Amino acid sequence: MNSLRLSRLIGQHEFWLGLLVVALAVGLSVSTDEFLSLGNLTDVATSYAILGILACGLFVVLISGGIDISFPAMTAIAQYAMASWVIGHGGNFALALTIAIAVGLLLGLINGFLVYWLRVPAIIITIATLNVYYGLLVYATKGTWLYGFPDWFMNGINWLSFTATDGYDYGLTLPLLCLAAVIIFTAVLMNYTRLGRQVYAMGGNRDAASRLGLNLLKLHFYVYGYLGILAGVAAVV
Repeated sequence: MNSLRLSRLIGQHEFWLGLLVVALAVGLSVSTDEFLSLGNLTDVATSYAILGILACGLFVVLISGGIDISFPAMTAIAQYAMASWVIGHGGNFALALTIAIAVGLLLGLINGFLVYWLRVPAIIITIATLNVYYGLLVYATKGTWLYGFPDWFMNGINWLSFTATDGYDYGLTLPLLCLAAVIIFTAVLMNYTRLGRQVYAMGGNRDAASRLGLNLLKLHFYVYGYLGILAGVAAVV
């Protein structure tokens, strides 16, 4: 049994990709002392938090059998709407997340409806909405930059902060907290919920899922709306 599992593991592309990542990490660790330092690991995790959050949303869409490449535009629009409100009226991170998530959710639901209703490949729909969303953003904002963010927004969140031996302060920042929460929530959603199993079913065979009585329109709303929600989260962090 163990040999069978090992042979299956070796036969997967992910195994060799993971092995390559480990080899690169070991090689870089040996060649420089800075690679596995707390500062470098924190900087890398913070820098890629936005991509990680968006990747979780896109993962759900891909599992459902679709694709959405309009998420950069959704993130940009959610970010501009949130920033405009924060600069003009103030608020806090809870309000900022609520505004950005609401805008991202709306745009995601539009994508989900169009993909289901038009019955054309999702990549064509989302290429169109990518350009439409970006065009509307440029038209509405005239391409102007936003300045004057409040101090609470610029300072961010830093829980369990401490000063390391290198003299820099470290802690659990908002990007890291959001990334960890999104990864855990997505894992639970896709592995331990009925909705997650339905998403897998639709991605495996759309026609069979429909014959089983699954509401494909709702599932499209769920998966594309979820990506829109995470685009809103990424817009804030």
